[in-house]
Amino acid sequence: MKRLYNWIASGGLWGAAGLVLAAAFLMPGSFGAVILGWIAAGLLVLLEQRSDQTLRGFVAFIVIGMSAAFYWLPDTLSVFGGFPFSVALGLAICFFFLSSVQFVFVGWAATTLSGIPVVRAWSAALPLAWMAGEFLFPRLFPWTLADTQLRWSSLASLAEVSGPVVISGLMLWTASAIVALARGDDAFSKRQLLPIVLLVLVVGIGGYRVSEIEATLSHAQQLRVGIVQGNISVLEKGDEDLREQNLARYREMTARLDTTDLDLVVWPETVLTQWTPAEMRAVQFTAYDPAPELDVPLLYGALAYRRRSEGEVADMLARSLGPVDDELRQRFSVSAYNAAFLRGPSGELIGRYFKRVLMPFGEFLPLGERLPFLYRMSPQSGMFASGEVDQPMLLELAELGEVSLMPLICYEDLVPELALAAAKDGAMILVNVTNDAWYGRSAAPFQHHVLASWRAIETRRPLIRVTNTGLTGV
Repeated sequence: MKRLYNWIASGGLWGAAGLVLAAAFLMPGSFGAVILGWIAAGLLVLLEQRSDQTLRGFVAFIVIGMSAAFYWLPDTLSVFGGFPFSVALGLAICFFFLSSVQFVFVGWAATTLSGIPVVRAWSAALPLAWMAGEFLFPRLFPWTLADTQLRWSSLASLAEVSGPVVISGLMLWTASAIVALARGDDAFSKRQLLPIVLLVLVVGIGGYRVSEIEATLSHAQQLRVGIVQGNISVLEKGDEDLREQNLARYREMTARLDTTDLDLVVWPETVLTQWTPAEMRAVQFTAYDPAPELDVPLLYGALAYRRRSEGEVADMLARSLGPVDDELRQRFSVSAYNAAFLRGPSGELIGRYFKRVLMPFGEFLPLGERLPFLYRMSPQSGMFASGEVDQPMLLELAELGEVSLMPLICYEDLVPELALAAAKDGAMILVNVTNDAWYGRSAAPFQHHVLASWRAIETRRPLIRVTNTGLTGV
């Protein structure tokens, strides 16, 4: 009985640490998140040092923590994927437990590394294991311990050279030194001054770097951008009868802008729900023109399609297991894209981009093309295709010359590889168009906005985020 009590008590302490980190994630981009992030790091260090149930502890930590931080996930899966809430809840629980695999690895790696004398002497086992876990494991929501520190720009600026993973490791390494110092016994050694010194250096250099960037920006030429957020609910946006009304709202809001002083106007994801031919060259005088009266360039989200050849359709049907009804056969006949188009002042399309990283259950159904009957179980799930365009759009402006823009649609602003590749290919500005209406009135739009901030830090490029609901800004 005592053993059971100790096991439950230990799991409860790990769970409490998870709740502290969850609280930080629920106040993204705040000073409170900074403080709670450090408290969570200290608790993890203490528990890892004193617990004999490290693997189970990490499972409790992440399952309880993620359930609290991402409480909105079941409802989003229900709305986005069309699942009954009970099924969506089950999928969310499965996701939380699958996410614990990363932290089982962290617990195992920390235990293993602590057996190496030099690693143990430098108190580096947990920081190294944690960084390895963040680096090696793919995650649907790429939250890291470092995300709690985005409000502390002097520390967050380290991501410019290292990415967030190293910040997470530095936090845990510094926390181990602070814990040893607070215990006031022989646990603290001169070696543990190193992470504290490193933290001070990073913050000092980061502060200088931030002030240097601010000074550079104050003297730089300005791209004048009008950004429009329509705040159309997910139910209104999905109602075909309201298609023209929804588009009219964006046209009316844009008309209120003083476009004589603007170089570009940006609308969010899928504002134009009229399916547009993917290779269309001009939209003026057609039903596909989102803003006929606008005489400045417009970057806007839209739905696009390309008809597949008979051979492509035949190949898809051959790969499918089970019967394919007429409705699915019709869906197989086109490639559907979540697109962004750059419309010139005269209605010409001078740039196009098709989303490359698609959201499961919303934009596609895993195994759906091989097992078509799954679409009957999730009728809301789309059958979108991944785009292949990976080069920036080029916008020619009278005062600034050629400006290169790289669109990122929705979740793509959470994928560092896309933004880094765009910067390498010459993108001067990143533009994220998104629709966070799926998340309702939850913390998710704020979490999304804060996570996207890393792309600006990592690439040293401005990131313009334009959302249908949620947070729009630069």
